Amino acid sequence: MRTMTRSDLIATITSRFANLMAKDAEIAVPVSEKHVPHFLPGQELRERVEMSAQQTPLQPAASDVAE
Repeated sequence: MRTMTRSDLIATITSRFANLMAKDAEIAVPVSEKHVPHFLPGQELRERVEMSAQQTPLQPAASDVAE
C-alpha cells in the first residue's frame, strides 16, 4: 500500500472539488509536528562513550578561550 503525502492529498482534494483553489486545500490539510523518537542507549554504548570521554580530555570551546 502506497502512503499518501501531503501534496498528494492536496492534489486529490483540488481535483475532486473544482471550486477549491490549491491554497485553500493547503489550509484545510493540517500538518502535524514531526515526531522525534526517544532514543535510549544500551549499557554497552553508555560504557563505551564514558571510556572514550575519560581517555580523551575535552577541548575548551573557542568562545571560552581568553584572547
